Amino acid sequence: MSELTQEERSAIDDLSSRVESGDYYAILGVAADCSSGELKKAYYDLSRRFHPDRFYRREVDDLRDQLESVFTGINISFEILSDDIQRRRFDLERAKKEEGRQTLSERRGRSTKPRSSAGTKPEPTPKPSEAHAAEDGVPGPPPEPVESQSASVEVESGGAAQKSERQSTKSRRSAYARHRDRLRQSGERSKRERPSRERPTRSERERPASDSAQRSEAKSRVASKMSETVRNKMNERRDKAKACYEDGIKAIEEENWGPAASSLYLAHQYAPNNTEYKSLWEETQSKANHVRALKFISLAENAESFRNVREAMHNYQKATECDPEDGLAHYRFGKLLAEYSGDARAALLQFRHAVMKTPDDVRYRMALADLYLTQNMNKNAVREYQKALELDPKNKDAKNALRKLRF
Repeated sequence: MSELTQEERSAIDDLSSRVESGDYYAILGVAADCSSGELKKAYYDLSRRFHPDRFYRREVDDLRDQLESVFTGINISFEILSDDIQRRRFDLERAKKEEGRQTLSERRGRSTKPRSSAGTKPEPTPKPSEAHAAEDGVPGPPPEPVESQSASVEVESGGAAQKSERQSTKSRRSAYARHRDRLRQSGERSKRERPSRERPTRSERERPASDSAQRSEAKSRVASKMSETVRNKMNERRDKAKACYEDGIKAIEEENWGPAASSLYLAHQYAPNNTEYKSLWEETQSKANHVRALKFISLAENAESFRNVREAMHNYQKATECDPEDGLAHYRFGKLLAEYSGDARAALLQFRHAVMKTPDDVRYRMALADLYLTQNMNKNAVREYQKALELDPKNKDAKNALRKLRF
């Protein structure tokens, strides 16, 4: 099992954060005015990249729940946006949220504007009586001491500064408090809207192991069920093979070679590894073919008796297709081909088959040698005449043909 690369983990985390935002367009990575084709393309691409089966043999135990939530979010986003009614409803809700965010940001902007600080207290203007007295030369009230005046000025100016500082600090703190309260309220609201991601409990942390155990158990159940099904089918085939074999034995006892061969063939097909079924089927099939060949030979002889050459050739050909044990059907079919059809090549083929099946028959050797001689294949003709003389030393036709070929 291979570990996830850092790029794959970053992609999963990024998509997980988009799923938590609840913005279906952001989850699929498309614009709000995207077409249905663009929507499908994005969905197919993401579902192929983040399908859980793609990470089946990867070490993703710490991200398994995150992968499932991501894949679920992709499917829900496509399901909502692919439906026109649900998509318009989501667009309205999304627009309301955007409007609320803009209003909140404007309020925050107004609250953070600097306020004008309180100005210093203006100096007191002299009284009119004092001013006129000074101008007319009339002495006014005695002046206050300089030190007391400066002290009073300092006290007044210091008190005003402290008061203005306290007012600015109070306004600044109140702005910070209001801003902090708004942040706290928005955080609580997002927490209520967002599904809580609490720390997984011990049972949840142990869930991947239990899930893998359940999957392995399910696989073992499926495998045992499949093996049981295969076993049942094998037993069924074995029972059918046995039944067909018994039917074939009964047909052999009654010398019904055709049905016997058919039953044993089925037994061999149901149980191809059984050598007994195979050998008995081959033996029975040979006998059944011989019986069928004799049947067609009888039909051909009957046609020849009525000088129906076409039908006789047809039945002899059927007899040769049965692959009989001896070469009689090939010999007679070759004679008709040489005499009536003029196809010397086809006749040579039939005579050769007849000699191969029954090599000790002089008639088949002489027919093949005579046809070789007519086709100017003298060496082959000499060979066949000599073999005919070996089988029958008194054969006059073979002696005369050899004498002519040597001189």
